[in-house]
Amino acid sequence: MLCDVVNVLLLFIWVMHNVSLRGRYLPQSQKAAVITPVLKKPSADPDELKNQWPVSNLTFISKTIQCMVIEQVTQHLKDANLMLCLQPTDQCHHSTETALMKVLSDTLDAADLSKVSLIDLLDFSAAFETVNHDMLL
Repeated sequence: MLCDVVNVLLLFIWVMHNVSLRGRYLPQSQKAAVITPVLKKPSADPDELKNQWPVSNLTFISKTIQCMVIEQVTQHLKDANLMLCLQPTDQCHHSTETALMKVLSDTLDAADLSKVSLIDLLDFSAAFETVNHDMLL
């Protein structure tokens, strides 16, 4: 079905994308999401909100515009040479593992040169648990 209307749909998405960027807003109809609670662990009590992750499913158009904006911003950062070379976010061929290997390599190189290494790490894995789930839902 999508293949039958792709030409009309692409034009509509492109116009909405451009209007959203120029006006710096997304239409109200595209700001809605279906929120589905998902248990963090299978053994957790499903009646406790703190044991669930709220997963937001955006509309197709909203997600498409998001991907287009990410692509444009990423391309701009690359063209302006502002992208960190091993930043794993939204880059092909780079991952958390790549970043970890870089840190390990740099630390070992510093140790070989008798230099001191200081690593400051932040763990945001539990940050979402501080969100007021009642207000979110």
